[in-house]
Amino acid sequence: WFESGSMPFAAEHYPFENEKRMHERLPADFVAEYIAQTRTWFYYMHVISTILFDQIPFKNVVTTGTVLAEDGQKMSKSKGNFPDPWLVFDQYGVDALRLYLLSSPIMKSEDLNFSEKGVGETYRKNISRLWNVYSFYEMYADKKNVKVLPSQKSSSNILDQWINSRLNQVIVEVTAAMDRYELDQALRPIDQFIEDFSVWYLRRSRERFKSEDVVDRQAAMDTTRHVLLTLAKVSAPFTPFIAEDIYRRLGGEKESVHLCEGPVSSQIDNDALASMSLIRSWASMALMKRAENNIKVRQPLRSFSIKHASGVPKPKYWNEVEGILKDEINVKEIIFKEGKEDDPPIELDIALTPELEEEGEVRDLIREIQDWRKKQNLKPGEKVSVPIPQAKKSLAEKFAAQIKVATAASGFEFVS
Repeated sequence: WFESGSMPFAAEHYPFENEKRMHERLPADFVAEYIAQTRTWFYYMHVISTILFDQIPFKNVVTTGTVLAEDGQKMSKSKGNFPDPWLVFDQYGVDALRLYLLSSPIMKSEDLNFSEKGVGETYRKNISRLWNVYSFYEMYADKKNVKVLPSQKSSSNILDQWINSRLNQVIVEVTAAMDRYELDQALRPIDQFIEDFSVWYLRRSRERFKSEDVVDRQAAMDTTRHVLLTLAKVSAPFTPFIAEDIYRRLGGEKESVHLCEGPVSSQIDNDALASMSLIRSWASMALMKRAENNIKVRQPLRSFSIKHASGVPKPKYWNEVEGILKDEINVKEIIFKEGKEDDPPIELDIALTPELEEEGEVRDLIREIQDWRKKQNLKPGEKVSVPIPQAKKSLAEKFAAQIKVATAASGFEFVS
């Protein structure tokens, strides 16, 4: 342990040479090892550094607990009570394993009962989701311009403004946690952001990628690419492989993401964050009401009412987010009602008219056509004549224009 404790100084062949360089490197920014080393290697470094130089050898400590088998026993070759690491690498990738360990209690010096299922969940929730966002972008990207960095012109679309503010928020939070050497805390903002990016931003922007509005379509493309490139830089220390892969595929400006400076946060629009958070909360309540009444989301409804005790609780960006909320919960109108404090905060009009039921049938038909296109391995936007059951002929003819735009159908072929 005396020899190990001498490492920072002996590695420079001090005191026989490199005295200046050794003093420049002392104290180290941090030392990292598992918990048992706090009373051995860490301790001896302190003793020797104090004796020789009267100063500390390192400023911060990153120490981990012990990895145990899933049942809490010590891992043992004779018991074989652990999964083959190479099989875990092959099935989920090294990044998923790194994320699982770095976000676990082991980073707080506590023991961890290793679970392969936990690695799988981390893979599905983070790595797979992030890759799906990239794959969606790639499907619509202009390959000729992939090496050109996206324009950083401000977008007028609230979804772009919101995701950029969320990205800057993540940069601030991750940087602060890393500066404190709290690696598990640094991962939480990334974990939540990937969910927001995939489950909300991309899902709500899907139609924009196919839109006839060239300006808005380009804004969605540029924003998605900018977020992917920046997120690659933020997450590179934690998930080095997928970060590198996405960065290179997007034509990042340097040879490797690991040669980039860490990104610096720019302006955060707190009003955009608050507005989007509020409508997502209302959307969750409305969708819960639909589920309670067994009404699928594809069925349009007349109205969704938001009640308030006093004042008007509309968020600042209401004109921009109202359409997103309507589309998410599939209603024709959002109504603000004055009510008492003990009234339910929301109300969903579930009464169906023949017109609303017909619209629901059209949406079901569009969904069936989209499923059929997937089975035929058709590319987005690829025009093709679509087979329609004779029983739905009148519906298809009445709403032909809407169906053709939504499904890239060139025409219909009515079949038995």
